[in-house]
Amino acid sequence: MTVKIADLKANGVTVPNGSSIDMGTNSSINVTFIVDLAKASSYTIGPAKVWISVFRSSGSRKDYYINAVPENEFITGASKGYNFNILDSEIDFGSGNYLMATLKQDGQPGSEWNSQQIPIVKTPAFELTPSSLSIACGDTSPKTFTVINSSNLNGVTYQWSIGSGWSGNVGNGNSITLTPNSGTILPSNISVTPIYNGQNLSTLTRNISRASFSSSATITGSNVLCSTETYTINNLPNDVSIKSVSSSDNNIATATLDSNGLITATEVANGIFMLSVVLQNSCSQTITKTKSIQVGENANVDITGLENGIDAGSTVMIELTNNNGCGQIYFTSATNATFLSVGHDYAYLNVDSNAVGNGSIYVSITGTNSIYKEFPINSEPIIPPNPPIENYISVSRIQNDYNVYPYNQWKMVKAYYYSSSTNVDYWEWNIGNSYYTKPNDTSIIFLPFESSNVNVSVRACNSDGCSQFVSTVIN
Repeated sequence: MTVKIADLKANGVTVPNGSSIDMGTNSSINVTFIVDLAKASSYTIGPAKVWISVFRSSGSRKDYYINAVPENEFITGASKGYNFNILDSEIDFGSGNYLMATLKQDGQPGSEWNSQQIPIVKTPAFELTPSSLSIACGDTSPKTFTVINSSNLNGVTYQWSIGSGWSGNVGNGNSITLTPNSGTILPSNISVTPIYNGQNLSTLTRNISRASFSSSATITGSNVLCSTETYTINNLPNDVSIKSVSSSDNNIATATLDSNGLITATEVANGIFMLSVVLQNSCSQTITKTKSIQVGENANVDITGLENGIDAGSTVMIELTNNNGCGQIYFTSATNATFLSVGHDYAYLNVDSNAVGNGSIYVSITGTNSIYKEFPINSEPIIPPNPPIENYISVSRIQNDYNVYPYNQWKMVKAYYYSSSTNVDYWEWNIGNSYYTKPNDTSIIFLPFESSNVNVSVRACNSDGCSQFVSTVIN
């Protein structure tokens, strides 16, 4: 008589003959298999039962299935499939656990036939902390490494391997404290092997790395380079030095470093370049600081003062705009006009009283191309438009001094303009309710006496245009 477990799978993966079920650190594992039964046709057993059991290394067992097997199923052999979960609480850590099928005769003499034993291995769970360790350059403070026994196994010892570069006592406990021997030489990785019941379990390793180099140091100095400028590094730590300096474009500016740590940038041509400074710490780690610098005058430098032209016989001042201080007017010429004086970034331009038509002006700026402006010469002064402004408008109800029929049935409302610099030729009203204006006086309107909360809008106008509407509620 033979009993055999066949086609065994754990979590869907086939377990080869002679291999064990590896539960790892899982809380449960699903097993599927077939139990094959076979006997000689002349051998009589009678009714029997198949037992599926999991045995712990500590000696206890759990029976998952007990299935009756009638004798007529043994004529040529019998098989049955099983599918169930083995819980981690039902087996012990390490080896010595196994899965087995048993055929037991119901009648006398109650014989039993066992299948092969399928080992079940449950791996204890350990964790080495800290989960990562990056040591900053210069840091020689003590570091503690601890193994967390998540499986709560008793009697575990620990074999530590600390390599080189560490100082400290190393025993067989679950925690050690070590001190780096150097602030510039990185010590070795740390590894530990838990030992349980004389068996070495999986080795845990903590890689030791150098923390990235960072610094709050900054490049100080002007954002504009007109000819030469000196730059320094602010907040530079004692153990950090300037390794090198460079310009992103030597055709725009060059950068040099002297023995005192001063950086000199020198103009070559107008444009923008990036000043780069490489800092290095005592562990030979580097970091690059950058600063964007405008060389020479801005590309969009312009001149203002001629937008409305210039009146014949008058003088106007022109100025540089969008300039950063590098630009200087050093050469000017004009058609139909004369420069009375030229300053650093301004000039006074006078046009002859007999000049008419268009004039032209050239302004040359240090380090840039000349700027050309064409402007009209006005034979008569240009008077800018002067429409009323809404800020000077007020609206209020006043005493009705007009004989409006029917008497005392109207409210009188008047608009005022409080500026003598602008004339008002007429007023425009915008009212949703019925009203009427006094003839020849559009600054006054009449509202029905019984009206209330009337939203009144009015604007002042002259030949140059109208102001914005001003709104008032009249009760």
